[in-house]
Amino acid sequence: MRSIHDVQKLVAALLTKAADPATTPAEREACEQRADLLVARYGVERAMAAANGDTDEIINKVINLKNPRARAKARLTYRLATAMRCDAVREVGATTVHVFGYASDMERLEAVYPAVELQMLSGVERITEDEVPGHLTIRRFRDGWLKGFADRVGLRLRAAEQQAVQEAGDADGRSTALVLVDRSRRVTAAMEAAFRGQLRTTRSRANASGYTAGSAAGDRADIGQRRLGGSRRTLGS
Repeated sequence: MRSIHDVQKLVAALLTKAADPATTPAEREACEQRADLLVARYGVERAMAAANGDTDEIINKVINLKNPRARAKARLTYRLATAMRCDAVREVGATTVHVFGYASDMERLEAVYPAVELQMLSGVERITEDEVPGHLTIRRFRDGWLKGFADRVGLRLRAAEQQAVQEAGDADGRSTALVLVDRSRRVTAAMEAAFRGQLRTTRSRANASGYTAGSAAGDRADIGQRRLGGSRRTLGS
């Protein structure tokens, strides 16, 4: 079975091709979708290996996000974690995320997050006053943009996860979908046991124009770790 580092190398190669000026828009989109899917397939492979006896335990981690834009980082962390079959608790407006998940899925989260965060932070800083509708301040527009970016990247990853499950079908007499459902139930149970009735769902609002622009940027974001061979930063550092 491939390691997360093997997956990172393949993803980096695809994203390098996607960034090449000679690559057509259709080829670029195909490369980026392939990169998303590789990350998802790795998660399925690890889950099925664990179902057949490999070690993979549920762990939890409290991630403290730091400025600049700590709240936006927390939202991004939450969206990526839950897309990768982890579960998470985040208070609206808070800068701390408590993530529960199998070790292999936590590993994927930590591999993907740094590159996506970098794109989010650099993208929001490129927004100028000229792009902002007259009824909004640039601060409000950027706030909506950040929410749209995080939500869209999360949706992309969810779609890749679903495709990977469909492609896997049954393996060694086991239904991949049922194995993953069971893992998700165990993760949710671990989270609920830790919080015991304290959880509730809330929604936050964002301005439509900023959110739409951020969502479009999330569609273009590279989901993968480009900085291979360099120092590896952990979530929250």
